[in-house]
Amino acid sequence: MEIIEKKNLILDEVRNKGLKEFEIYINATSSLSIESKEGKVDSFEVSRQAGASLRVFDKGRQGFSFCTDFGNGGIKRMVDDAALSCQHTTLDEFRVLPDMGSPIPSVSVYDEGMKDVLEEEKIDRAKALERAALSFDMRMKRVRKAAYSEAEYEVYLLNSKGIDVSHKGTYCSASISALAEEGSESEMGSDFDFSRSYKGLDVEKVGRRAAENGVQLLGGRRIKTVRCPVVLENSVAADFLGVLASSFIADSVQKGKSLLAGKIGTTVGSELLNVFDDGLYPGGLGTAPVDGEGLPRQRTPLIQSGILKGYLYDTYSAAKDKVKSTGNAVRGGIKAPPACGLTNLYIEKGDFSRDALFNTAGTGLFVTEVMGMHTANPVSGDFSVGAAGIWIENGKRAYPVKGVAIAGNVMDVLKSVTAVGSDLRFFGKIGAPSLLISDLTISGE
Repeated sequence: MEIIEKKNLILDEVRNKGLKEFEIYINATSSLSIESKEGKVDSFEVSRQAGASLRVFDKGRQGFSFCTDFGNGGIKRMVDDAALSCQHTTLDEFRVLPDMGSPIPSVSVYDEGMKDVLEEEKIDRAKALERAALSFDMRMKRVRKAAYSEAEYEVYLLNSKGIDVSHKGTYCSASISALAEEGSESEMGSDFDFSRSYKGLDVEKVGRRAAENGVQLLGGRRIKTVRCPVVLENSVAADFLGVLASSFIADSVQKGKSLLAGKIGTTVGSELLNVFDDGLYPGGLGTAPVDGEGLPRQRTPLIQSGILKGYLYDTYSAAKDKVKSTGNAVRGGIKAPPACGLTNLYIEKGDFSRDALFNTAGTGLFVTEVMGMHTANPVSGDFSVGAAGIWIENGKRAYPVKGVAIAGNVMDVLKSVTAVGSDLRFFGKIGAPSLLISDLTISGE
């Protein structure tokens, strides 16, 4: 059943029910996942799924329901359930439907040719990913998991206030974990990358990076506790930004769960720091022409020259603060209503190459890996995590370091940025370049 036909069936049932304020959301997705192990296909999965959700509004009340079966009375049950739940939800004056926004921007998130690539070629991609890691260095012994995945999706959204939008998208990804061994020592190296187009993904590059991440830590030493300059690799810098991410969301601010609450216009980071959430970022995983409520996506400055400029809003949180939505309503699927969230959150890149960051640091630690960042407190910003990396002496790599810990506060780290790298890279929906931190305590022996 085509997505427009599904929409018409739901719309007819909504009108038959006499509902005046409503939103229909439909999502259809086809996905493929291939895993390679020892040069053979270890897993091959194909899935196709479609579903719809319905929000109903009545004077500050919201009802919600969803369905994955468009026959056998599934649509009628969804409409009836949404209407019934609307009668029993708590009254909230800010629960409103958005009106049509400004013109919808054009973005490139769909690769027409991805579906025409033969499955055999995609299988070869998974195998090439594994080969690239194992051939990088003789110390690479085995691959735990090497996977190639892709998806194609179509979204349709319509509401009773005039929003009527649809768009298609594609993305593919490669992920790998590989083991490096030398003597009795072993280190795991991993990497992940994605692209909106089939040709934009370099699986061999992903395999080599994973191998390098493992090999470079072999022979790691313990060091004494020291306070010194620290270079955070872009993946680690993205982890730190991830701790702060929820604090930019207006809903967190309004609930008192943001460490950025009440700080608009104040200095929250180094003057070198610029942070944006950009729903239109070229090739971004969170890029789309509209958000989860059908409003145009946009580029929103959050921190400029270290100063907090604003928060991220959907229609509900914007109504509370009497401002406009920033187009940040997101959906995790059809089984829950939209909520305020991130699109593509990133720290703007600077001018420093990796070597330039090392030269500026002089002597210190290049942190390539942190363990336990999920334990950091997103409300206070405090963290204490395990770390590994490369010791830098006289601006050059000296030897690998492991078994250390770093602790502090995310806000203090951001205020201590003294140089910003040019190597901006996204890790899912969060991106960052490498950052030089003036000093940080490294807990060792």
